[in-house]
Amino acid sequence: MKQHYSEKNLFLFILLTVFVFSISNANAQRSEVTIQKKSSGAYELRINGKPTFIKGAVGDSGIDLVKKDGGNAIRSGYSKEKLDKAHALGLMVLVNLPVSSQRDGFNYDDTAAVRIQREKILRIVHDTKDHPAVMMWALGNELDHVPQKIYEPGKIYYNMKVWDAVNDLAKAIHEADPHHPVMTVVGSITEHKINALNKQCPDLDLLGVNEYGDLLKIPDWLRSWGWTRPYMVTEWGPTGFWQTPQTPWGYHIEETSSEKADKYKERYEGAILKDKNLCLGSFVFLWRQHQEYTHTWFGMFDKQWRETEAVDVMRYEWTGKLPANRAPRVDSMRINGKSAKDFVYLAPGGKATAQVWMRDPDKNDSISYEWELLPEQTDFGYGGNGERKPAPIDCSMEVVGKGTIRFTAPLREGAYRLFAAGYDKGNHAAFANIPFYVGEKNKPVRVLLITGGHDFDKEPFYALMKSLQGITVTEVKHPNAVNMFRPENRNSYDVVLLYDMPDTISEQGKKDFTDCLKAGKGLIVWHHAYCSYQNWPEYQNIVGGRYHQNAWTDDKGVSHPASTYKHDVHLRVKVADPNHPVTKGIQDFDITDETYGNGTVNPDVHVLLSTDDPSASRSMAWTNLYGKAKVVTILLGHDKLAWTNPDFVKLLTQAVFWVK
Repeated sequence: MKQHYSEKNLFLFILLTVFVFSISNANAQRSEVTIQKKSSGAYELRINGKPTFIKGAVGDSGIDLVKKDGGNAIRSGYSKEKLDKAHALGLMVLVNLPVSSQRDGFNYDDTAAVRIQREKILRIVHDTKDHPAVMMWALGNELDHVPQKIYEPGKIYYNMKVWDAVNDLAKAIHEADPHHPVMTVVGSITEHKINALNKQCPDLDLLGVNEYGDLLKIPDWLRSWGWTRPYMVTEWGPTGFWQTPQTPWGYHIEETSSEKADKYKERYEGAILKDKNLCLGSFVFLWRQHQEYTHTWFGMFDKQWRETEAVDVMRYEWTGKLPANRAPRVDSMRINGKSAKDFVYLAPGGKATAQVWMRDPDKNDSISYEWELLPEQTDFGYGGNGERKPAPIDCSMEVVGKGTIRFTAPLREGAYRLFAAGYDKGNHAAFANIPFYVGEKNKPVRVLLITGGHDFDKEPFYALMKSLQGITVTEVKHPNAVNMFRPENRNSYDVVLLYDMPDTISEQGKKDFTDCLKAGKGLIVWHHAYCSYQNWPEYQNIVGGRYHQNAWTDDKGVSHPASTYKHDVHLRVKVADPNHPVTKGIQDFDITDETYGNGTVNPDVHVLLSTDDPSASRSMAWTNLYGKAKVVTILLGHDKLAWTNPDFVKLLTQAVFWVK
């Protein structure tokens, strides 16, 4: 690793510190860590009898800089090499124990697997507990988080038995090692999660909470939901990409490095320092460069270990002093005079001007600029796992002034992001970027309408199709419709709208259809298209449900009657999720329509509309994901009585724009 700072005396001091600690490590005693409740009701962490507030960082790289900047702990793994390195610098370690998650395929109903995992964890504790750098044990990371295609509010997606296993491990670790507290780490908190932890995990000493944009709310949430034990913020930093505004083409807007630094300061002072009665400290994220959504979103450094303004903030918070040389500050960035929140569109091959305004707080320092144009990331992994920075695009950049370039937009339509970096002479970096779309701003959504297998009243139906604002419709009928799913035909439309009801599909047709969806082509399954392909099981996974033309038997051997239909039913439709883009602006409404009863709706779909009418399935519309495709299934819409209903028309229109 390159030398990160130029203060020669400080560098020699750290080398000497490492040398002295290395010599004494063999004779060092294990740490004694306790959590004491004071007469005031506040909790206090004591390490070898000394009251300690944790000033920590996530990661085991660059930890000499954690020490230099005033930190006292890291969150890391259990290897002796990592613990030795931390101890040599005088840093304590929150030791991550590899408790497996359901998202990784672990089954907490498998008692044998749970027992084997328990034995493995206890072996690690036995072999590691006497190392002087060990401060606490963390049982897994976000064991409550199981990624879903679409999240339904209030639904629990993980096996609650995980908390029983966690508590069993906490109890066993206390018996094997009474000298170090035990926590588990959750991904933010909910009332249900806190209730479960209170009930199922009484042997945890404290809780670890990972939170970003909502960190300021955590102290109040914990108290209002009944958490009375201490906690640590085990991962925190900039606003997460899932919490920031999104462009119309589906990508999130990233804060500048200076906006992030401001958030670090606000969240540290407003939540972590402010709640010392329960909060025992924190671990800032992430003490290195990191690729997750973009290569600049979460890392506090770049790949060359140049420090961003967030590092300056943490040094100030940990020591009360700013560094002698500080990182550049970003004021703003524009493309053709527009910010990211203005939603920038460029014509293919069009010329554009980009500007970034940065300033350095040091009088005798200067800033050099670098620019990079990348296609947007398309392959996302949990926590950035498996992600790679996309390859840069040659866009004929021309420097025309300080922090100003001219460039040529790519010829290919799609989503891109322009990055600007500023570097001073003191090993610091500043970052900003703007996502933009190459293509027509108000270009109509091209809908491929597939019909056949079920008749309909053509005149009012085509009148509806022509009335859809911002949408052009091209109809293709069976049996030729499946040919449109072939790779050479997919660029001729943006969205597939199924208003068909075929009985059969060839093996090649199945492959082309599923490949088309897995590549990301949006799909709407409308009314009787829900009843198609009775003998193709995968269709149910695509649609998110099934109409059963005949009585059927499920996987558990339980018999079910055939689905039903009923014409001209006047029913009340309830909006289950009024905040979803498909249902936004729609309130509960009445409609006269054909209903389907006794159908199957998969448990992992996100319900948009429901009804209590006895002739209908409770769920009337929902979203699903299949591969990269957004899917909306709408059971409403049999004839002109529905097609002329303004709420239905709005629902269908918004569904088209959402799946695009």
